Amino acid sequence: MSTERPFVDFYSAHGLTPTRQDISDLKRHFQRREALHRQLGIPTGLLKNASIAEFGPGSGHNAIFWASCNPARYILVDATPASLDGTKAQLAKYYPDANYEIVDSDILHFESEERFDLVVCEGVIPTQVNPAAFLQHIASFAAPGGVVIMTCMDPISILSEILRRYTATQLTREIESFDQKLKLLVEFFGPDLNSLEGMSRRHEDWVIDQILHIWTGPLFSMSEAIAALKSEFEVHGSSPRFFDDWRWYKDIHGAGFAFNESGEESYFANAHNFIDYRYTSPSRDAVKNKALVTICNAIYRKQFASERAEAAYPVTQLIEDLELVLVLLEGAHPKTLDAIREFMVCAENGKFDQLAEFRKLWGRGQPYLSFIRNA
Repeated sequence: MSTERPFVDFYSAHGLTPTRQDISDLKRHFQRREALHRQLGIPTGLLKNASIAEFGPGSGHNAIFWASCNPARYILVDATPASLDGTKAQLAKYYPDANYEIVDSDILHFESEERFDLVVCEGVIPTQVNPAAFLQHIASFAAPGGVVIMTCMDPISILSEILRRYTATQLTREIESFDQKLKLLVEFFGPDLNSLEGMSRRHEDWVIDQILHIWTGPLFSMSEAIAALKSEFEVHGSSPRFFDDWRWYKDIHGAGFAFNESGEESYFANAHNFIDYRYTSPSRDAVKNKALVTICNAIYRKQFASERAEAAYPVTQLIEDLELVLVLLEGAHPKTLDAIREFMVCAENGKFDQLAEFRKLWGRGQPYLSFIRNA
């Protein structure tokens, strides 16, 4: 059994936490967080005097927002030295008098009898060795009626970044130095990142975390997250918000409660809209989207195996896989399809410097879900 600790070992080895954000405009940063929580169905005003547990606070830039909500109790759990130091520094700078406790602990080994009104875990659960078990552990600290906020890494949503990882492996195959790889890839992906509206993360941090960081385990889709918690939780909100539920509230009781079933149906009807953040189209046949999830997940697994030197991922196989993606995206926006076709041509020719339309193709990243624990 592998003893590798996802994120913690990589971050600790390099003495970094590549999750820093530009918060020079603090009002804008707080407005973004407020918008996120509204989409997730959590009005910030309800968090005053609440108890909050955050697992994996990263560099602490989001922690200052939680502290601003005036919770009665706020604990932050992490085992990465750079993360602990960064979180302490942010809170000491902005909210030195807030009631918080920073706990140095591996998340999976954290234990407490305490249960919290809100449990938060962003950017940590996907690519764990067992994401479902990891989520269940995190969620166990929510009180009855409490809320869990977590991020998924959906196969469709992350496809464009998996293709960028493939590109990076081709560009750096002859380079051993981590610093040299970082310098080359920051410059290469600069146009891609500059095209992404609302980007608040430092370019070098994105390259380290999303490209150079060899992930440990599988992705984790929204449907998988719902399935992992369905015995004790009901899905509540999402960001981006795409849930549809036209049931009359008086019909929602007993066996008909079914928020998880409704949420999963909405996910599979709209999953194609996670491929390109620039465009949305009407909901469609879930069968096609289930097939799209499957092929995008297969591309990730093949790239994952290639990065870990477990199996090669020949360009011919990548092209075949992307051909199937195009078939399943029939009716998508022409620019989305053009971007994928362009990538296929450049990958086949090994001329990634000719990418243009693909540089503007980004999925919806790591979408959020919120859950309510059944009382």
